[in-house]
Amino acid sequence: GSRMRILGWFVPMGTCFAMSLCCTNKAYIYLSVACVQFMKEANVGIMFVMSCIAGLQTLTLPKVMVITWIIIGTSASVTGEVAFVWAGIFIQIFGQICDCARVVMAEIVLKSKGLNLDPLSYMLFSAPICLLVLAIGNVITWDSATVGALREWWPLVLLNTLMAFVLNAMLPIILKEISAMGMTLCGVCKDIAIVVLSCAAFGALLTHQQIFAFTFTLAGVSFWSFMQASSDSNPLLYFDC
Repeated sequence: GSRMRILGWFVPMGTCFAMSLCCTNKAYIYLSVACVQFMKEANVGIMFVMSCIAGLQTLTLPKVMVITWIIIGTSASVTGEVAFVWAGIFIQIFGQICDCARVVMAEIVLKSKGLNLDPLSYMLFSAPICLLVLAIGNVITWDSATVGALREWWPLVLLNTLMAFVLNAMLPIILKEISAMGMTLCGVCKDIAIVVLSCAAFGALLTHQQIFAFTFTLAGVSFWSFMQASSDSNPLLYFDC
């Protein structure tokens, strides 16, 4: 009954989460940080397409224009040498698709399917499945150096684990209030805030290109918010024609 219905959604969600974690970390072996960051900006477009396919968003000209606007801005903000290997490109793309699919399915479950789950209940269903998939993958690709690396870096691993717990606990809360697209755009704003605060903390300077790109991107995100709040405004009706 209801348990099987819940598992029917959380098994693919947990699997997608595990695959996205594995692939996005594996990609760093083949790709430069700049290349990975550049590719991550495509998440806005991937999320929009998936949301349209799932019926969570409508495909309109204004939305396509604003999504393109945001992608151009975020892509222009990436600096550094974009070094890559094709294997890494495919791994990163697959990881991004899995991550976007997970968030879209989560929105469907939490909104359309009417499952009134609190954050801990959501994690209770998704985390064990993710752990199982990762454990199987870890056994298959086991490296004896892992134990030594864990002993050396356990403080950072522990801190990363705590932040991951908080992030995943916030996912159902955010999705109930906004949408998968809204959450992705919040991630764009978060990335900009991280770069700006890091520069302030470590005395680094933002380039003119980055300042322009960040401003351009935030303007696009603001216009998306305006569209969602005022979908019947005259300028949007004009573009929809």
